Amino acid sequence: METPRFTHDCTNCLFLGHYSCDFGYKNYDLYVCRNKDDDDCYVARYGDDGNDYMAFSNDDYGNEPQHPLREARQRYLKMHMESHYGKLLD
Repeated sequence: METPRFTHDCTNCLFLGHYSCDFGYKNYDLYVCRNKDDDDCYVARYGDDGNDYMAFSNDDYGNEPQHPLREARQRYLKMHMESHYGKLLD
């Protein structure tokens, strides 16, 4: 099982795995922050410092197909669907 590379101390966040791409900082730890009162927020952490991350709650990531927040959202939605409907075919 993968473990995060970077320190992340939000107790509401669920780790979704590592992601490497040609966008931005290249290597990320992906999370979904599941708040009871707000929409889910997707997080891509790229370092250990407190502000070494990007986060966004909706699905508008422009025209960048490798955007790490897009990948975090896709991973969470797939995991959520599989937990409700069983393993889906890729």
